[in-house]
Amino acid sequence: MRQKVSRKGGTPTTTSTQRAKRNREIARAKAQGESWASIARQFGVSVRTAQRAVEEHLGVGDRYSDDAEPMLMLAEVIAVHVDALDRLAALAETADSTSAAVGAIRSRVATANDLLGLLGLIGVTPATQNEWMYHQEVQTVIGALMNVAREHGVADEVLARLRENPPFSTFARALERNRNGGRSTHASP
Repeated sequence: MRQKVSRKGGTPTTTSTQRAKRNREIARAKAQGESWASIARQFGVSVRTAQRAVEEHLGVGDRYSDDAEPMLMLAEVIAVHVDALDRLAALAETADSTSAAVGAIRSRVATANDLLGLLGLIGVTPATQNEWMYHQEVQTVIGALMNVAREHGVADEVLARLRENPPFSTFARALERNRNGGRSTHASP
């Protein structure tokens, strides 16, 4: 089946659902620190199209003039949420009345949900229940593959290289943290 292309001739056209999914994946790649050039190659688009995809996904406007500014804004928003979660936890513990404690707990839950929604929106965490289930299944499969590889004597250097490459990197690090009580055993983030 031939892919439909735009009137201008080169870029394949997509449905709004396909474009939204691609934009979310591009935003996730950028949030994980990939370069614009790498993202453009990976998704078969120009650097400018990749930047527009992130703009569209984040709803930040028509111009993506500075890579750092939206990331700084995002870091600020996340920091505000985390600070609110900490303050609400303290308030729930020290409240003068049961009603105040319950209110603080409810506000903390709402703030946590807002933060989780934000992280899903920018592609840091899965955005839907189905994506969460898929990522859990992938984590299980990758963990099993790593265990089989280890049992069959695959060299530690090879396993380390696997851990450094997506999607293995994300899930292998999570698996290691789970096995080590939340502590990572290597220096990469």
